[in-house]
Amino acid sequence: MKKIQSPGRVFISIGDVLAKPIIMESDYIESLIIKHLARETNKDEDDILRNSLKTSEDFQKLFHFHKSIWNDASLNQTANGHKAAYSRIAQQIESSSTSQKSKNTSRWIQLPVLMRAASVMLFVVVGVLAWYLLPSRQQTTAPAPETTLLEKEATNGQKLKAFLPDGSIAWLNAGSKISYSAYFSDTVRLVNLTGMAYFEVEKDTLKPFIVRSGAVDVTALGTAFTVRSYQTEASIVVALDEGSVLVKMHDGSPAGAKELLKPGRQISYNSQNRKYSKASVVPDDMFNWRNGVLYFEDDTFEKVIEELSRWYGVKFEIRNAPREAWHYTATFRNFNLKEVLQSMSYTMDFDFEINPEKVIIK
Repeated sequence: MKKIQSPGRVFISIGDVLAKPIIMESDYIESLIIKHLARETNKDEDDILRNSLKTSEDFQKLFHFHKSIWNDASLNQTANGHKAAYSRIAQQIESSSTSQKSKNTSRWIQLPVLMRAASVMLFVVVGVLAWYLLPSRQQTTAPAPETTLLEKEATNGQKLKAFLPDGSIAWLNAGSKISYSAYFSDTVRLVNLTGMAYFEVEKDTLKPFIVRSGAVDVTALGTAFTVRSYQTEASIVVALDEGSVLVKMHDGSPAGAKELLKPGRQISYNSQNRKYSKASVVPDDMFNWRNGVLYFEDDTFEKVIEELSRWYGVKFEIRNAPREAWHYTATFRNFNLKEVLQSMSYTMDFDFEINPEKVIIK
């Protein structure tokens, strides 16, 4: 293929086609290629294209360029829709090319110019295709799975069993809430806790399971443990049932204090003075609250009322507060509120009245 220069116009001569030279304008070449891609050419036109592909490297580049665009435009398009989409793309290329030229009533495109315009417009073409062809272009982009935050909450008077994305299980005590990503990352399984929860963790040595509550991080690979961290309480308590956990406390030091717990042990961290203590005997309520065990150990009147309010989901009105300090210890297994108050009032010497809206301590 060779170019023939004439004043104001450029022609392309394709020789040895149908036994004689054929002079074709570049616009005609492009339209013939598009016509071929739409399967609308006749035999003579197909022969012209076939022989041109054999004899001209520039023609090959032009043909494959248009074919690539045409194939991309075939997504979810009918024949007419396909042509319309392609036409919009061609207009973008034409617009870019025209801005480089002098104003002329008759526009003719040279192959080298077209190829330069094609490379410049590559990203434009991709953008146009995405805008005009993709069905989802008008839909709001969904957030990445890692950023979708889920919350589970057990309000006062409730208990909740929640299944986490990795198969781990969290039992939430009354007045507790956890939040976590709908899809854990490839490196860590992070759960944020407010309140009290018992965790049964699926083993995964490549992705540690971390419960974050206030100034304490509890890291496990596969184990069962309880974390108690109510905002109304100064201490955050971690008790280990099975396996092992690493408890990290942000005590103000650069690295933070760390303790490795063994089964049957617990650690209590005071967020006010940033000190912690360990114990080898775990109170009954740290694990058995899931089975309806309500446990008190040397608790004050205020602590008892707070626990009853959270456990049974009721409000209290204190009309006659005790004159002496309470040091109340007791265990209740699946007792209702009336049964608990009856036992408690007999021991601590007070009267009560249960109304639909609240409980009155007399």
